[in-house]
Amino acid sequence: MRLHHILFERISDIVYHATKLSSAVEIINGNKFKLSSSIENPDEQSFEKRGLKWYLSVTRNKTSSYHSQWLSGVIFVLDGKKLSQRYTGSPVDFFSKDIGPENKRSEHEDRIFSKTNTIAFSPYIKSILIFNQSRNGGNKVLVKQVAEAAIKQNIPYKIYLTRKDWLLQTKNYIDLDAYLQQAGELTEPQTNNNSKLGESVLDTLIDLLKAEKESSLTGDMSFMIDDFREGFYNEILQSIEAGRKPGSSEYDKVVFIVNFMRKHRLNKIADLVQFVISKFDGK
Repeated sequence: MRLHHILFERISDIVYHATKLSSAVEIINGNKFKLSSSIENPDEQSFEKRGLKWYLSVTRNKTSSYHSQWLSGVIFVLDGKKLSQRYTGSPVDFFSKDIGPENKRSEHEDRIFSKTNTIAFSPYIKSILIFNQSRNGGNKVLVKQVAEAAIKQNIPYKIYLTRKDWLLQTKNYIDLDAYLQQAGELTEPQTNNNSKLGESVLDTLIDLLKAEKESSLTGDMSFMIDDFREGFYNEILQSIEAGRKPGSSEYDKVVFIVNFMRKHRLNKIADLVQFVISKFDGK
């Protein structure tokens, strides 16, 4: 039974990137997409092109199952032709027909690959489709922030109040003024700071990679080298898996580690662990 299959190698002419409201604000204001990494994930690595470790997930179908059940969100409509001029792409489908005819789910996903962990936003954006049917007051504030960011950059946008209209991109949309008139109470969105898995592990690993000699390390880091010598790195793998995608508290640390591995031509975390062991055993 196959989990996925590669369809063909090209980026569709129009592609869609769906994301949550808070991430959309960050993308527009920062003028960049932060990409996910395939590091140490066999399923994701099977899609890699030319050894490129970073990818942006987009869909070829505006009604993709990936976002078809959301209560709020943003779809960025992107120029696939223009993306193809600079980036390698590959349509993939995690829900192959080989699984069985009863499974009709399909994400119609494209992967856009890059050497770096970001892709510029403004050169490729065609329009922004905003959706919120949640009564959460914080979501309403985020809708306002996304629309205001679009207006500031002269990007066409539409606000939808029902999922069906959003997915089908119907004519039943409104602008920001109309939205604010009927939005009701606006409250500041809550932030989630609970994602802390493996934070100290990756912090310590990065300190080890930066350190020049073992005598300069703290006691905790010296113990971690001993752990490496004993073959301990499962916790690192778990932390990296948790931080592969934008939005994780570990994301910037994973970016550092992936770039370090690329610079030193290390293919796997096991190679990185051995690099650390050899680095200090040789002192």
